[in-house]
Amino acid sequence: YNTFWLALIVFLIFFFIMSKTFTGRHIYAVGSNVDAARLSGVDVVKTTIKVYVVSSVCCWIVGLILCAQAGMGNMEAGNMYEMYGVAGVIGGVSPLGGAGILLGTFAGAGLWQTLENGLNMIGAQVGMQRIVIGVIVVGAVLLSELRAHKK
Repeated sequence: YNTFWLALIVFLIFFFIMSKTFTGRHIYAVGSNVDAARLSGVDVVKTTIKVYVVSSVCCWIVGLILCAQAGMGNMEAGNMYEMYGVAGVIGGVSPLGGAGILLGTFAGAGLWQTLENGLNMIGAQVGMQRIVIGVIVVGAVLLSELRAHKK
C-alpha cells in the first residue's frame, strides 16, 4: 500500500523532470540521436551520467523496499524484475529511445501488473505466465518497429 504512494510520488517527480525541464529534453535528445544532441549543444556525457546515477538510485530504493517487505536480504528477491523494465514498451515507449511519454510507461507497467495478477488468479503456471507476457512484449516491440519504419 505504501509502495503505491511512493511510486506515485516518484512518477510525479519524473513526469515533471521529463516534461518541464531542460534535463528532460536533453534526455530525450540523447535517446533519440546522440550525434544530433551533441551538435545541438547537449553535453551528452554529462546527461548520460545523470541518467545512470538516477537509475542506480532508483534501483537502490527498490532494493530497500524489497528488503523491507521480505524482512531480510534475499538474493532471489529481484529475480525477473528486469522484465518490468520492458513494460514501458507495452506503454508505447520506443525501444530505440528518444520517443514516448512517461505516462505510457506507467500505463504499460499497470497493464503488465494486471496481466500478471490475472494469470495468477486463473492459476496459470509461472512458465506460462512468462510466455504469455513475453509474447505480448515481443508483439509490442514489433508494432513499435513497424511504426518507426513507416514514418
